Amino acid sequence: MDELYFMKHIDLRGSHMKFFTHDTASENGFNDVKEVFMTTNIKHVLRGLHRQTGDFPQQKIIKVVNGKFNVRVVYPAVHKNVVYSNHATKTITTTNNDTIVYFDNWTADLPPILVPNFALLGYLALENDSKMLYIADNVFSKNDDEGYNAFDPAFSIDWGTEQKNIYQNERDRFSKNYYE
Repeated sequence: MDELYFMKHIDLRGSHMKFFTHDTASENGFNDVKEVFMTTNIKHVLRGLHRQTGDFPQQKIIKVVNGKFNVRVVYPAVHKNVVYSNHATKTITTTNNDTIVYFDNWTADLPPILVPNFALLGYLALENDSKMLYIADNVFSKNDDEGYNAFDPAFSIDWGTEQKNIYQNERDRFSKNYYE
């Protein structure tokens, strides 16, 4: 993945940040904006792991608006030759050759993250009132939305806090493992 456009100008008035241009997004295979939405999260809420494929595959550009997150993007092994963001905190390869890209302590002053439609996205809010903005290239389709266990032993993702402290909705809490 090439880097998305990210410009931040700071002066006495404050700051001006541009993190999306059609040209740069198109160069990364993101051709159209169909939905823009935001989640607001209390501390230790975990959303994911999710992706949307099928008839309505959905790429996302995510951007922290407020607060702090640990973001994880899982690239399944079948997708080789993917270049990962050079802003990542770390990148690990699982025993199944899946790649997990870590973006730790991700805040509003850091660049947006492009999540391809084949990748799984999950994030943990590290502060109350943490907000994540999504720019999506397709509409949400419940029938094409997939959810997987964020604590799947095949991935062994470190979320940065103990599982007993994490809040998940029922769907995420009881999602299947990826290789089931």
